[in-house]
Amino acid sequence: MGSGDGKGRAPAERLRFALEHVSWKHISFVLACVVVLLTLHTLALPSHGSRSTTASNLNGDGDVLLIIFGTTMFPNATGVRFEEALESVKNAKNEGWITVICDSSPDPEVRVRLKLAGASVFAQHKAGRKGQGLREALQAALDVVPPTATDAIFAYQEIEKSNMPFHWAEVKDKMIQTGADIAVPWREESLFQATYPVAQYHSETFGRIYLNTLARKKIKMVGKSLANPSARERTWEDLDWHFGPFAFRQEWSEFWLQHDGQMWDAQILPMVYAIRSGAVPISVEIPFRASPHMKREEDNNLFFTTKRKSQLEKLLDKVEESLVNPIPDYTHAVRTTIGDAAKLLA
Repeated sequence: MGSGDGKGRAPAERLRFALEHVSWKHISFVLACVVVLLTLHTLALPSHGSRSTTASNLNGDGDVLLIIFGTTMFPNATGVRFEEALESVKNAKNEGWITVICDSSPDPEVRVRLKLAGASVFAQHKAGRKGQGLREALQAALDVVPPTATDAIFAYQEIEKSNMPFHWAEVKDKMIQTGADIAVPWREESLFQATYPVAQYHSETFGRIYLNTLARKKIKMVGKSLANPSARERTWEDLDWHFGPFAFRQEWSEFWLQHDGQMWDAQILPMVYAIRSGAVPISVEIPFRASPHMKREEDNNLFFTTKRKSQLEKLLDKVEESLVNPIPDYTHAVRTTIGDAAKLLA
């Protein structure tokens, strides 16, 4: 006769004994263990459609670190543009990018939610507009770079461009392959026309045609950069001037840090001066898709149409001047004029 715990029974009898005496408590425990194991396995996998964060996105041995930086200013933590900014930060995190944001929103909830989404966020330290925020964000991003890093790329973008984080890997790879100092993404034409507000598509198309025509005439392209010291004559490579995003190597950061522009000129004019000083630019075509929500908000809207007109008028004149004006001297240190960025991110 078998014992009370089922020992000494035949295999079939032992199985029947186990089934008769098992409790829901035992079953629940086993199921809970299975769920935990599956969850841990899922978290260890890269998200669908994303590059693994152990690939070229994160800084590793021999890798070049890329940091996204930008500015935000929202009336409150609601609205189409704020939601796109949250989505952008989440996308950047999923792609493995570090994102540093200088925010000047009056509502502190904006910073709280952007931080929860995955960004390093701080309130703008000094009074000023978009240009001041850009400089503070860049300074903070510079402080993120570890002392052991031999090179770093800083990628500026309007944070509400939620599709852009998916394309920085291609931009970074192209810069590394070519040795370029500055990269300006170029919007693939069919997607540019299909996904952008009509007025913005036409104004920015004209703007880039005009500025590239002007640059070909005014800028003598000498391809001598700090990354590639061999000098050679180069032909001008057309840039998507009005797109917004751009990237540059760390050694050229002073051009942006020390420029005093307050609006869009703070993005573009330092790039012109850097190129005139020998930085090698490159254009990288990407399949960028603008937000359909923002397109619906802007189409046939007088406020936004007027904004595009103002952007075009102000930038064309300023860029034209920067193509011939004396290049500013950006050789002195600037950190004391910006504030202690390390404390800003604390």
